[in-house]
Amino acid sequence: MINIMERTNIYISDTDEQVMQKVLSSISSVIFSEKKYDDILLKRYQEMKEQCNWEYPDGPSDNGCAVKYIDAPKDYQDYNILGFDIPTLIQTDHDKPISNIVMVVSQDPRRTERYKGKLSLSSPFGFHDKSYRTNTRKGFMTPVILQALEAAPGTAIYMTDCNKLFTKDKRGILKTDTHKYQEILQKEIELIKPSCIIAHGRTANAILSKIGASINCKPIYVPYIGNSYMKKEDREKAITAFVDVFKNKNNK
Repeated sequence: MINIMERTNIYISDTDEQVMQKVLSSISSVIFSEKKYDDILLKRYQEMKEQCNWEYPDGPSDNGCAVKYIDAPKDYQDYNILGFDIPTLIQTDHDKPISNIVMVVSQDPRRTERYKGKLSLSSPFGFHDKSYRTNTRKGFMTPVILQALEAAPGTAIYMTDCNKLFTKDKRGILKTDTHKYQEILQKEIELIKPSCIIAHGRTANAILSKIGASINCKPIYVPYIGNSYMKKEDREKAITAFVDVFKNKNNK
């Protein structure tokens, strides 16, 4: 059972050192390689910071924070489905400094919408988009994330995917790109300096295991909470394990 305070202010944020700008610039340079995407990602994250903060459970209207479509990178311009989730830093108290960051690494930016030649930009689990947060099926992680943050005041959560691009096109993502994912994840860890890492699902756990010795804290595996085949009792155990990571950080 998830219990959340009646009203909680949620902020898409950044650190005093503007670490998110560094993260997005790094991802853009490795994956997209075109300078314009650096500017697009930074601008989009700034829009999310300014427009997509909200009060749970109601939240604001979307304020332009729905999924955004931009021109796909040149190697993917004839693909019908292509998605990328902008890594996102979230906290509940915007007036206090972030004492530590828990990094949550999930699988991929899954998409179903078809827009040929377009790259779909969102956030992990569509967290910034009200239409996703309020959807019982799509917004399954919202109450889990909020409960975790409330269990550890001063802690922020950094959400990212181990596989940066997603497509249903039979050609798949280029191998030259998939080989870069481990490099990018290592760079994210280096920049974010998380006090703890949650490997959310088997895919994330496998990729984090390959990084191994370069991580200064051992990833904690939590089964993917959105697995449609998971039994109710197993899902509740996974949610408890997820939240307990934050509780344990707060008690140290």
